[in-house]
Amino acid sequence: MKRMDITIDDIASELGISVSTVSRALNNHPRISDATKQKVLKKAKELGYKPGLSDYGRRLTSLGQIVALVCPHLNNRMYRTALEKLQPALLTKGIIVSAFFTENRSEVEKQIVNKLIEIKPAAVVLSTAVDTNDYSHFNQLIDAGIPLICFNRVNFDFPVPKIIADNYQGAFSAASKLIAGGAQRIGVIVGNRRCHIYEEIVKGIKQAVYKVGRAWRPEYVVNCNLDHSSVEYAIEYLFSLPEPPDAMIVGRPQNALHLVHRLKERNISVPNDIPVVAFGAFEYNMYISPSISTIEADSNLMADELLAKVEEVLLSDGEQVTASTIIIPTELFVRGTSFR
Repeated sequence: MKRMDITIDDIASELGISVSTVSRALNNHPRISDATKQKVLKKAKELGYKPGLSDYGRRLTSLGQIVALVCPHLNNRMYRTALEKLQPALLTKGIIVSAFFTENRSEVEKQIVNKLIEIKPAAVVLSTAVDTNDYSHFNQLIDAGIPLICFNRVNFDFPVPKIIADNYQGAFSAASKLIAGGAQRIGVIVGNRRCHIYEEIVKGIKQAVYKVGRAWRPEYVVNCNLDHSSVEYAIEYLFSLPEPPDAMIVGRPQNALHLVHRLKERNISVPNDIPVVAFGAFEYNMYISPSISTIEADSNLMADELLAKVEEVLLSDGEQVTASTIIIPTELFVRGTSFR
């Protein structure tokens, strides 16, 4: 079979494997075995395959040749890595990745989504704003026939593909370690309780508390927008309780920095008096003391999975893609703010 319009569908058919496996193999995805990669590359060369727009069928003729990445900002390594992976891989196929930043504000998010419905991109990758409570604008996106992939911050009500970090296990591991170190009252500052990330964090901490036979005390959990003023309020509230926390888990490393500063003003030592752990990578850790202990998912692995899912959506030619959920493991990195 030698012709000019060989696609990865042809390679998949010849080898008897799925199109998504071929796509992953050609993009050197870490979860595809070396044997499969070699088999795919050999068959691609044999058939005279040349990557190009023909792989993406009618979707790129009926919709824009743009994939939209909608996320809060690029300060988070996870979003930056996603953009760095998507852009070069898709650009070689004639597809541009455009990033749109919500600034963690739901009203900005709605404006962006409404404009994207007009533009009709080939696909939208979305991580919701921290204060989003009304998700109707995403339903409008789906109703418009624009493929949606949820990434990191997701809503499980949407029947779309999702790539998330295992925040439940990360929270459980961190809380268990804090409890083993002597913590009796873990204070928690996280985002919107309707957001999957923060719901799972609280569930993980709660399970660690239950595991040692203690009662759950919800007054030690503050849900907020994780901006400066709301975190300031959360700190003031928690440390005005009759029995203040003796350990803290917070939603972002920046919140941990804020917290450490405020505790220092109260003559509370971190980690000797109160250990602090935050969710998410923090690239400035090497420049601060004490450095922040963090719970992180591998941003490269999340970006690899995202790229594979975007490829699958673009190759679907308008057909429904399975609304699977890919969960990436998290790891606890113990640094200067923990453990006693």
